[in-house]
Order: sequence, then structure tokens, then C-alpha cells
Amino acid sequence: MTLISFTAALVVTAALGVAFRATRGIGIGAVAALCFLYPWLSVVVLILAGALAFYLLGGR
Repeated sequence: MTLISFTAALVVTAALGVAFRATRGIGIGAVAALCFLYPWLSVVVLILAGALAFYLLGGR
């Protein structure tokens, strides 16, 4: 039960941390901690970041 609570807290921290400029470092740290706990999540994060960068930079 503690790992589920810890994971939920990290997910909320990551979402709120990345959303606001002042807490962006905390959000990135929470995402890094989640990727450390769940290594398969690193692949998902890299795919999403790549797709977002491709969309924002206008890859044609």
C-alpha cells in the first residue's frame, strides 16, 4: 500500500510541477523518480517528449 501512495504522490507532484514555471524543477525530479521506480515508464516518457517536440517544432 505504501508504494501505491508514493507513486500517486509522485504523479501528482510531476503533473503540478511541470504545469507551473516556479515548480518545474520539482516536477522534473518527480518524473525522474517515477522513471527510476518503473523503468518501462522511461520509454513512454521519451516517446511522448519526442512527439511533443516534433509537434511544437513543426517537423514536416
